[in-house]
Amino acid sequence: MPPFRQQKQRYSAISDEVKRQICEWEKANKNKRHVDIANHFNEVYPNLTIDRSTISKILLQSDKWTAIINTEDSSKTFRHKAVKFLILNQAMNLWVENVTAGGVILTDLLIKEKAKIFAQAFNIQENELVFSNGWLYKFKQRNNIRRYHIHGESESAPLASLPEERTKLQQLLSRYTLDQIYNIDETAFFIKCHQVKHFQPNQFQDSGKRNVFYTITNQ
Repeated sequence: MPPFRQQKQRYSAISDEVKRQICEWEKANKNKRHVDIANHFNEVYPNLTIDRSTISKILLQSDKWTAIINTEDSSKTFRHKAVKFLILNQAMNLWVENVTAGGVILTDLLIKEKAKIFAQAFNIQENELVFSNGWLYKFKQRNNIRRYHIHGESESAPLASLPEERTKLQQLLSRYTLDQIYNIDETAFFIKCHQVKHFQPNQFQDSGKRNVFYTITNQ
């Protein structure tokens, strides 16, 4: 008789959107155990095989997954490729949060130019990282920065205060001179140069005279 071999358990690939649903459902059902949550979503999604340990791992990053916006991309995203230059990505994330908290509207050009400045500050060589349209697309996808159109003046209501993130950014940038960091006047210059396509991380409704839609999640 051939030796018995235990079959390896197969795990399903779970999309970002399903992970968001799991975290939201757990918040609404605090009395449920992780095994109960797994059973619930195995019934909702019969094609998935989710166990208790998977639920536990997902809930450890609940803040990250609940920040996901339900989009076509989130339903198709299963894995996140590791960022090559983590310190650059962290600096850009904090910068985005900081400038948008002050009502600054992001543009493709502004994002690329700021990334180049950070890359120089972190001694990242030009042949190591190219700020192409592909890089820009992935950066906006990671940070859920969506495009919208502005009609008329580009007024923008400020986001909720982010003191902790601002402190982190200040600590990170304290090692560099002011001429390496754009001030608000330079930022305003780039905004005026691009009046059609803009990006803003967060979702809130404009209370002014025009219809403007902002989309985001803070990860």
